[in-house]
This record gives sequence, C-alpha cells and structure tokens, in this order.
Amino acid sequence: MLAVITATVLGLSVNISRIADDTDEAPGGGGRLVQLTFPRVSGEKDCYFQVAYGDRGMQQMVMKQTAPDAKYASLQVVAETGMMIGEIEVDNLLLESGSGECFIADTSTDQTGIYCRNPQGVVTPIATNQSSPFSNFVSAIDWGQHVVFNGVSENQGYQAGIFLASRGSISNSYNPLASCKNTPFSRNASAFLNFFGTPEVVRSASSSPPLVTAFFASHHTDVNGEYINVHAGVFIWTAEIGLRLLLEDHVSPVPSSPHLNNKFWGFSDVCTGSSSRGGLYVAFVGIGTKGGKGVYVHYVEAGKTVRLADTNQRSPSGDPFEDFPFNPSCSNNFVSFYGDAGDSTDSTRSSGLYLVLLQGPKVKKVSIQTVLVKSQGIGGATLLAAPQASGGSLSVPLNTIRASAKMCFFAQFTNGTYGVFSASITL
Repeated sequence: MLAVITATVLGLSVNISRIADDTDEAPGGGGRLVQLTFPRVSGEKDCYFQVAYGDRGMQQMVMKQTAPDAKYASLQVVAETGMMIGEIEVDNLLLESGSGECFIADTSTDQTGIYCRNPQGVVTPIATNQSSPFSNFVSAIDWGQHVVFNGVSENQGYQAGIFLASRGSISNSYNPLASCKNTPFSRNASAFLNFFGTPEVVRSASSSPPLVTAFFASHHTDVNGEYINVHAGVFIWTAEIGLRLLLEDHVSPVPSSPHLNNKFWGFSDVCTGSSSRGGLYVAFVGIGTKGGKGVYVHYVEAGKTVRLADTNQRSPSGDPFEDFPFNPSCSNNFVSFYGDAGDSTDSTRSSGLYLVLLQGPKVKKVSIQTVLVKSQGIGGATLLAAPQASGGSLSVPLNTIRASAKMCFFAQFTNGTYGVFSASITL
C-alpha cells in the first residue's frame, strides 16, 4: 500500500514508511492480517505490535520490526498461538497487554501468565497463575533485565498492585512497588490504593535501564457496586527513593489555566522519561475541576507541572484543539500526543500526531510541532482517523545540532484499510 513518503512541515522532516497492513499475509502463510493493534517501541529501534489472522479460525501473533524503515520481510515473530513453551501450547495471546519481548498469554493447560523471549528465541514463563499468588495479569512491560506488571490476586480476597520481577527465570519472589491494602493514599492514611493503571518505564537502549516506573492509581469506596469517595493520583517509583505521589486530584493546580483555582480532577495513564533539560518527568492527559483538558508534563526534581497543549489553545495550523483522547508517549527529550482539532467546515481536519521537544520546567513558551494530521493523509489516501500515539513511544538521540526521533503508529483510511507505520523525524 505504501513504501516511503517524505514531508517537511514547519522545519520538521518526517519520513513515513509502512510496517504492515491488512493487505499482507501472515509470515509463513495462514491467512491475511485482519487486525493490527497500536504498536509500542522498545529501546531505540524495535517496534512491536500484535496482529490477528487466519482463513480458518482466528490466530494471534506478536511481531516486531527491528530496524527503522525496514520492509515487511524483515519482521520477526515474537510469539503466536499454537507455539510451544516447553510442552505447553499457547492458545491465546492477550492483545495490547505486552511490550517488547514480554507478553501475556493463556495456554492449553489454563496457565495465564507473563512470558518473555530471550535473544536466542527461547520463551520462558516469568509468573503464572499456577506458580505465583496472582490469578490475573492486566499488563506487563519489558524493562531490560526486569518486568514490571499490573497483577491481580483473588485467592485470599481481592489484591492488586504494581510488581517487579526478574526476567531470568520463574520465581516466587515479586517485589511490590505499590499494592492494594498496603499503600496508603497520602491524603488519608486509612485510605489505601485499590485501583492501578498501566505502568510505564523510562525507555532505554541499555539492557539494564534505570529502575524508574510511573503509573496512575486511585482509591475508592465500593458501596453496593458503586464507587464513591474516589481519589486519584500520579505516582512514580524509583530504586533510590521508592514510591512517591507526584500529583493529586482536587489538590494539584492545573498550570496555565484561564480558570481561577483550577485543580486537576482526573488523569490518564502516564508515560515517563528523562530529558537533558529537566531530568526525570511524567506526561499525562489531565482534566480540570473547572473545565479544560490538556497534555501536561510534570518534572519530578523541580516539582513543577508544565502545559504542553490544552483545549484553550490552537494547533500549529490555527485550528483549536478540541480533545486529547489518547495517552501521550514519552522518550527522553520528546513527548508526542494525539490531538483532535478542526474548524466549522471540518471538525477533525487538523486531528493527528503532534510532537514537543522538552525545554525544562522553566520554559515560558512550549513549541508544538505537527508530525502528521488528517488533512495531509499518507501516500495519497485520506485518513479516516488520524494516526494515534496511544501505546507508541519515541526514541531520541539528542545532540547540539539536530534532534531526531522514531515513532510507530496506527492509521486507518477512508477506503477501510488500516495498518501500522513508522515515522522517522528530524528537527
């Protein structure tokens, strides 16, 4: 459907190439690809995504593209239904639940668990519902020599939390970074966290990246199946200082808001990174108690939150931002996000992917760059839904002359086709 196209927008050079789409056949045969999920980036170049395929019965597969702008033939299969892990057959992959070489799967012996693939291609279990106290796994993130995951146990009453495990082999020892009934919400020492979002980690090409993870979590009281007294916050865990609450609903102020005394009311799942101009940070979509919605970055060391974009602003094209429906993506010096924007003639013409080069907590004006929007299209086709950054990541080497990044994203077209693409970006 597409080879490579190049576009230059306001000094931003963007090379877009197709990774895979629904006109492709599954490697080794077996049928046409009929589902492709939002991709993820791990390290500096690997783009992972899940697909479903099959002429006779639906099969599932986790794949990766190992080099920027590589052709379809260079894709590698990380895991697929029907594969054997030892003497156990995989019969279901939980799509969109894994990142990198680790994934969540069900097996023919009802072993739901986290599995990881080593450089030699051998897949081993890290934690399963038969080898650990967990009955379910919500998400698992490949983190160098470790895996951080959201696990749930219903064996002895409901328990949930964010846990850390070694990728070396299956173990009965899991380090709780934050857990239900054990981690109090700071506002009320008697109110413990009982809901956890998807954790994210600082992306690095190193096999032993710094142990930093960030996540959204909340406390609520369940009364006859209804949640009351809901309190939410953004947390970060580091090996040096442990768990720390960064932002709290109805307490933390919304920066650059036109509304007096506007506080954050809600948070999306977060991403995290470490920039050369501000250090460790988290980024998220936030909603204010007095209105407004935006993309924000919170610098951990400075303790300051900076607005990247919100619904009180206009996009670089001049169309007003209307919404930010997906989580932002982080990697080091860049944050990318999807923004809905348009005018009265076309409410989504400027909807698409935007990029911000972080300038630190003291920046007075944030510069937003357009990567790709609906009105541009890809390869002559008009996008039905602009490319989405949800689940994607940026991997950025920064120098004093130019900055560059790679992004993977999902796009859908007006003719009904869809696919996974990569963008190589140079500022």
